[in-house]
Amino acid sequence: MRVLPTIFTLCALAQRGTPLLQNPSSGTPRRQLKPAAWRPAVSALGVAVLLGCQASWAAPDALTFAFGEFLMARFATMHPEFFEGHALVSFLKSVHDVIHVEVAKLHPDVVLPSFEYEDFPQGLVMLYHSPRQLCSLAEGLVTGAGRHFDEAVSIGHSECMKLGANRCHLELTIGAHEDEYAA
Repeated sequence: MRVLPTIFTLCALAQRGTPLLQNPSSGTPRRQLKPAAWRPAVSALGVAVLLGCQASWAAPDALTFAFGEFLMARFATMHPEFFEGHALVSFLKSVHDVIHVEVAKLHPDVVLPSFEYEDFPQGLVMLYHSPRQLCSLAEGLVTGAGRHFDEAVSIGHSECMKLGANRCHLELTIGAHEDEYAA
């Protein structure tokens, strides 16, 4: 149950420039998290967001977005096989039918979102649906994937489940290079 709050803490420390694999209180290296530890932590996401918000004064959606970016970087490091041979759009289109299928095999009780995709000339529309309404996490994951593939992505969010829509419409406009991330 403490794994996810620890990851949120690591994410927040990374934003401040503290090394991710170092215990901030003792300076000793952390051990790599074991995949089995993730399963019970998934249901604690809401608690972890609240704890993270209290500790950092960040808004829940902003913290969840930042966590998504962090998670994508970790995922790319831990499972490079899912990224090989892809560009950003093809990778994103593989999430529902490839990556989530593999996650469900390992963790049959986890609640995964569903995605549908629509192409448009500037990029991709991802239609997101989840009873947990973690669209800000999905946006952070998409942004993190853009960084991994060195493709700038801007995200429009024209319909949102949090505002009563049946699903979120995430309109992804894909750019050319990492320089466009600088604000």
